[in-house]
Amino acid sequence: MKTKLSFLGIIAVAAVIVFALAGCPILDNPEDGKGTVRINLDGGARTLLPSQFDLSKLHFVLTFTQVDGSEHQTVFQSGQDPVIVQLDAGTWNLDIRGHVSQDSVSNASDAVVYYEENDIAVLPGANVTITAVLLPNLDNMTQSGNGTLSYDISLPQGATGTLTVLTLDGDTVGSPITLTQTVNRGDLDLASGEYNISVSMMHTGLEKTWWALAHIYDSAITKAIAGPDDFTGVLPDYGTLTITLSMDDFTMTDEGQGVFDHVDLPIVLNKNEGTSVTISVSGLDVMAWRVGSTVLGTGSSITLNAGQFSIGSNILNLTFSKDGKTWQSNLTFSVTEDTSSIIEMVWVPAGTFTMGSNDNADWGAGPPHTVTLTSGFYMGKYQVTQDQWVSVMGSNPSHFSSNPAAGEVQGRRPVETVSWYDAIVFCNRLSIIEGLTPAYSISGSTNPDSWGTVPAWDDPIRDFWDVVVVIDSTTGYRLPTEAQWEYAAKGGNPLAPSWVGYTYSGSDDPDVVGWYSENSNSMTPYEVGLKQPNGLGLYDMSGNVWEWCWDWADSYTRVARGGCWFTDVSYMRSAHRGGNGPDDWGSDDGFRLVRP
Repeated sequence: MKTKLSFLGIIAVAAVIVFALAGCPILDNPEDGKGTVRINLDGGARTLLPSQFDLSKLHFVLTFTQVDGSEHQTVFQSGQDPVIVQLDAGTWNLDIRGHVSQDSVSNASDAVVYYEENDIAVLPGANVTITAVLLPNLDNMTQSGNGTLSYDISLPQGATGTLTVLTLDGDTVGSPITLTQTVNRGDLDLASGEYNISVSMMHTGLEKTWWALAHIYDSAITKAIAGPDDFTGVLPDYGTLTITLSMDDFTMTDEGQGVFDHVDLPIVLNKNEGTSVTISVSGLDVMAWRVGSTVLGTGSSITLNAGQFSIGSNILNLTFSKDGKTWQSNLTFSVTEDTSSIIEMVWVPAGTFTMGSNDNADWGAGPPHTVTLTSGFYMGKYQVTQDQWVSVMGSNPSHFSSNPAAGEVQGRRPVETVSWYDAIVFCNRLSIIEGLTPAYSISGSTNPDSWGTVPAWDDPIRDFWDVVVVIDSTTGYRLPTEAQWEYAAKGGNPLAPSWVGYTYSGSDDPDVVGWYSENSNSMTPYEVGLKQPNGLGLYDMSGNVWEWCWDWADSYTRVARGGCWFTDVSYMRSAHRGGNGPDDWGSDDGFRLVRP
């Protein structure tokens, strides 16, 4: 990264993060001694409600009740949310009832959906946000006769899938429906009741599953709508886990019937360790392991591979003999994903700061100007390491891929020799692996496989890659905007009590916080995190390797910040700007991730 740039502008990409029931700076000016409560309605991302529950057509009664009997009640329509209520400080209980007709709002028993939340702490001058996930009031719907499940499932180009309807006991209803089109639509006639809907998708060698709880009522239409961004639970690359059961765990409930005491046995599947779940029993002669009516095997153990179990609740039926008697029992186990990320992140709160500098040492950074980041964001605590890159991409492009300095761990050295294009591919691939919605899209696709070969130096296919956009409201990893990077490098919000306006990221002494030409004795990048962090807990924001940012600096150059192991100390200054062509790379080029 040797090209110097003139200042051309700032692009700030921001996303709003709402934490349910989390105290945060006040958004509305309450009266003295009061707090503000904001209520957002949510139909439930994994709950399918019939057409009668169309939130946009319902009338709601919101009632707050305090322990001493104080009550606050509001009537509103769904389109008016979020609802903002100011309450006296104290502990409150919340009850929300949704009604089809305005005339019925006075009768709580007529509600078709409801939400309840107890012990809500309201503090003076504080803001509480509640996401109310509405549930159906089953007592008010006819549960005899048949209803319709109308499905509209969109899959990426080249993907296939299967839609399966199951009872809550795990039995398959009818035959699974094969999904082969980009858009799959149809109607299923189902008896009134509750069902689990499973849609599995195979694409680019990965299987993903979308689950929903569907409520079917007499003469009602329940819509199941899902698109590529709804699929979660990648099954390949999970751990193998063994469960051992014996008759000591078994309780007889009737002649020949019983249950194992291990109810809802939890299983956590860890990434990169396998693809199966093995269940073993001791002292039992198992004549059949079943899921629904399908016999999976016999013997003392059964191994369930990807596609035979799901993320969520699973039920196995065992038929076995003991002491000359035949027994049957259901074994319930829940499978959850290990959602921990390979990227350790630091929260950077929102704020306003002075971006740029008039100092001659901060080349290209003038004039200073005020920038407000309206939303906080997560930023990688460290530069992306070689181990992290290999775990996602499969190979190590780094020039310094061996011979670390004494005492250092090779895999914790920053990945380098990566172009800007390489970095955005990594972002989307990691997002897909971790079940996040990818941030980057090229020509309508977020799948890097469909983007083709990463452009080499001065490659004409740059024109195709340079139309990349960030999709609003996505949750995936991305490169920081230049404003985000400088704000974080300078320590975040200048109004924070511990903030100091250092020249470098975390100090006025460059040797304390970064690697550059004068202290990089071996003239190589070093393991991340060896120097002191800045006030936000971010390491190596000054020096070690240049860090790609999202922004264009001009029509041919992307911004990079922070300096590197072989540059002069002036390049490490938090306000100094650098950059290069997005198809260029070198042993000084690395990056750091952010996420909403």
